[in-house]
Amino acid sequence: MNQTLAGFAAILAEIRPLKDELRPDLRHLRLHLTLINGTTLHIRENRIISTGWVDYSYHWQTADHQLIHRWDNAHERQSLQIPLHHQQVGFEENIQPSEPMTLEAVLRFIAVQLSHDSSSTSN
Repeated sequence: MNQTLAGFAAILAEIRPLKDELRPDLRHLRLHLTLINGTTLHIRENRIISTGWVDYSYHWQTADHQLIHRWDNAHERQSLQIPLHHQQVGFEENIQPSEPMTLEAVLRFIAVQLSHDSSSTSN
């Protein structure tokens, strides 16, 4: 995990671990990352050790708690019409299919968005 985060140090203002529990059958990880623009990424991963399956939610929001983007494969989908791997863009009801995500892929996406935001504000 630290290697993944170290690769994105330029966009991270604060790393706040909430839970990192390793049991024989499961690794449960929760982190809050504050980014250099004041937004927050909430991370939840449950990794099943025996199968390698990762149940995840990566929730990126503004400083005033407005959804920017969320990727997840949550089991509590209300409708089977929602793809297992999905994303919500801008607001909860805007659900779109997604590729299976990893923390590294999410941080790459956010880094690109932040670089676009900073280049558009400097022009």
